[in-house]
Amino acid sequence: DTPKILTGDILGSDEAQKIFDMDNNLSHAYCVHQAALAYSFQDYNLAAIIANRCRNLSFQPVTRFTKLQFVWYDGLIALANACQDRTKTKYFVQAKECIEIIQSASEHGPDTFENKLHLLLADLSFFD
Repeated sequence: DTPKILTGDILGSDEAQKIFDMDNNLSHAYCVHQAALAYSFQDYNLAAIIANRCRNLSFQPVTRFTKLQFVWYDGLIALANACQDRTKTKYFVQAKECIEIIQSASEHGPDTFENKLHLLLADLSFFD
């Protein structure tokens, strides 16, 4: 029952799990929100675990926006973890991959993704 991972009587119930199993987009969105909350509470290790689980889901999100929303948070989480442990280059590589994807999205939808790109690039500049 911690807000960092969105659990509790309702979200942890068998009924909720049935709904997530039937609706791929809802299940992916739930996973993205879990990662975002863990990031917001500055629990970057938990956020990385959840982000990895999102990446390993057996389906792709239905909407491109849901996918890109995850990529943005995945980049933020990777950069936060890279700041905490500079010896783990996997986080830095993951962040750069996310930045490339968001950069491409910002060219097609600048109103939605340009600010997200600038936030990722600002975090990345910490390493220069």
